[in-house]
Amino acid sequence: SVARSILNPVSENRVDLTSERDDPDAIHPFDLFIHMDSDLHQKEIAEVQAQQQDLIVVGLQRLDKSLDFPPNKNHVLEHGDCLIVLGTYESLRKAKEHFNIKDR
Repeated sequence: SVARSILNPVSENRVDLTSERDDPDAIHPFDLFIHMDSDLHQKEIAEVQAQQQDLIVVGLQRLDKSLDFPPNKNHVLEHGDCLIVLGTYESLRKAKEHFNIKDR
């Protein structure tokens, strides 16, 4: 995933990225890919953070592969953007359901 390949080297001592999936409180990096039919399309990153406070938005990869760390909270999400977030598996599931996000 984009999140793991980018975050693993720099966050090795800060976030346990190898925790077992069985631990419901373990924090993991995830990718949220923005599609045209996602409820995040044409929304600002600040809206994601306001509506899903149990996810931490740490980065953004744009369609052209450029990266923003941290992303500008006023960035309007476009088709092809990938939000890099930290959270639990449950917080990811809720966000995908809430925002109508499909796996890539």
